Amino acid sequence: MRILVDSLNLSLPFGTGITTYTNNFITNSVECGHEIDILLGNNTSHFGNCSSLNEILFFSNKKKSTLGPIQRFYREIKTCFAPRVNEISFVRSQNDLPINHAWHIRQLYRSAMAAFKHFGRFTELDIPGIDIAHWTSAMPICIRNAINVYTIHDIVPLLYPEFVLNNHLLYKKLIFSIDKKSDFILTVSENSRKDIISILGCDNSKVINTYQSIENGFWNKPFKNGKEIPEGLEEKKYFLFFGAVEPKKNIARIIAAHKESKTKLPLVLVVSQGWGCDDVWEEINNYSNDGSRRCIVIKYLQRDDLINIISHAKALIFPSLYEGFGLPALEAMALGTPVVGSTEGSLPEIIGQAGILVNPLSVEELKNAIIQLEYNPELTKKLIQAGKDRAIFFSNSAYCKRLSSALDLCSAKLHKLK
Repeated sequence: MRILVDSLNLSLPFGTGITTYTNNFITNSVECGHEIDILLGNNTSHFGNCSSLNEILFFSNKKKSTLGPIQRFYREIKTCFAPRVNEISFVRSQNDLPINHAWHIRQLYRSAMAAFKHFGRFTELDIPGIDIAHWTSAMPICIRNAINVYTIHDIVPLLYPEFVLNNHLLYKKLIFSIDKKSDFILTVSENSRKDIISILGCDNSKVINTYQSIENGFWNKPFKNGKEIPEGLEEKKYFLFFGAVEPKKNIARIIAAHKESKTKLPLVLVVSQGWGCDDVWEEINNYSNDGSRRCIVIKYLQRDDLINIISHAKALIFPSLYEGFGLPALEAMALGTPVVGSTEGSLPEIIGQAGILVNPLSVEELKNAIIQLEYNPELTKKLIQAGKDRAIFFSNSAYCKRLSSALDLCSAKLHKLK
């Protein structure tokens, strides 16, 4: 089958869990014997290491122009009601994502969302030869005469609107519209599946949990061409958090617990700019600049360097208030690094018995977990092996089998329609 995948989440500058999900979906769909088309929409100026797509963007972005509000509104209407789809020829380089065809609509994703906001209408596209359209997050776009599948990673905007920056009422309208428009909804955990079915009231058979996997580098030994670990750190003698600074990540309590534990091991924060956390950034800056070297902040690491710093950590401290999956926990377990997770969201499901789970609102529980890992080598040894064993459940081969089953359901429905 030919599967169209949106490019929206492939182009995020530092990558996210959804970027990893999209990459894995593409590579594993090809592994299952399917062809991949990509739908570009001027949502970026760069696609990571995918040189073929970057070349396409170089030429398509030359046509950019500054539009006034009236012209922009006209373009949104035109994109929604009369979209012009352009097929683009390209030659895939050896190390690129396994994409066979590319299609392009100028400013598609921005215009489609604006049109949905104004008119409550999906942007419907005609692209010949497409059997399945897979939208890797909630977006108001569909392909006519194809099976439309949407991945909803979680419904945090509805359960905890204080954790997100987006308009949660618009998001609610969108996912209810997706329920009506979609043939299937994919998600990445049983917890998210349960939440989606409960909120949307849709049929159980419509929502499929495929889980997700991680990049190949996390299953292998740490890269040798990156920095081993930053100067001043010793192997297995620091605690680690990595991710965006945003409300649900619970970083303020991580700092408080680390301070109260009086551990001799520093806290390393590999963080990127999130939103709405000026007070947390103030705490991070104060702790990291107090001269004690108990907190070390690293703003960004290349992927191979990140893998190294995870694999050499004493433990990952990841007590999120809510996660739809919790990719950092899986990445750490696969690399043999113990995980302190939370009892909320999908983390208990992903970590299972292979880590320490704490109430994310309890600094005391988090402090005790840090102390246990510092002074109990037998526990650490046990969690290292348990984490590796647990990670196998989310291996690429396991994900490929789950994805293949989901795509078989799509194929069966497609044949019924034809």
